[in-house]
Amino acid sequence: GAALNLSPVSSFGGETTSKAAFGQVSYRPAALAGKLELTGGLRYTQDDKEFFSSLFLQPGNASSSNTSGLVSANYQFTDDVMGYARVSTGYKAGGFSPRAPFLAKFDPEKATAYELGLKAEWFDRRLRTNLSLYQTDYKDLQVQQFQSGTGGSVGYTVNAAEATFRGFELEVVAKLSEGLMVDAAYGYTDPKYDRYLFRDPVTDIISDVAATLPEALRAPVEDGIGTTLAVAPQLGEQAGTVVAAARQAFVDGWHQSMWVGAGIALVAVVLLVVRGPESGSSAATADEPALTATH
Repeated sequence: GAALNLSPVSSFGGETTSKAAFGQVSYRPAALAGKLELTGGLRYTQDDKEFFSSLFLQPGNASSSNTSGLVSANYQFTDDVMGYARVSTGYKAGGFSPRAPFLAKFDPEKATAYELGLKAEWFDRRLRTNLSLYQTDYKDLQVQQFQSGTGGSVGYTVNAAEATFRGFELEVVAKLSEGLMVDAAYGYTDPKYDRYLFRDPVTDIISDVAATLPEALRAPVEDGIGTTLAVAPQLGEQAGTVVAAARQAFVDGWHQSMWVGAGIALVAVVLLVVRGPESGSSAATADEPALTATH
């Protein structure tokens, strides 16, 4: 008769502790009549991780800390037009690859983000536009690589890459009549690997293959839960077909994780959303507050 194997082939687990302290301050110089606002912020993070696996006796311990910052400036050109610039840094803690047959540790990932934007209201506040340009530079990008051998294939998380994300976002909201609002949004992202380290399974040599990858495969792609996936040059034909199909969107400059409905908005130009008027309120009243510095 058939029997069930109730003992798992492997088991793993761990514990993570994360502590953080942060603060932010803003200042408006009196010399510019309060039109300029400067903001600075700092965040300190301490991460401690413990990891164990039934595949090896040695437990894993990893500690990392990071100080991230933000500097921004916004200027109120008029009551209805505001521009801003912002630079910020951040990091993602390191850890361990849980399914590796040995203690496989990866380091923290770091990012620096730059953003320029313009927020404006037009025609007695019946039209609102928000435009932003951005670039994010990633270092020690955590990507998943797969290695195969006589024991099967195993996925590892490694700090294999550096990448740059560039793009822009545009939002438009218009009040055409009482109770009728029109919203449209468009986003464009152009992500590329600047460096991609790959270990050749035959020679065991690590080399930077970012420059040798076809253009369609040089863009990082994320799955539905935010994990960055990577293309390994030695993937088989079937796997390569799947990855190429997933990355085809980047060739045309589209980012598949843009707003839900943005594609519809692009084709139809606008997405109509009918909203019932609220009692005693109007989007075009003179006493409605102008755009603020929040973004």
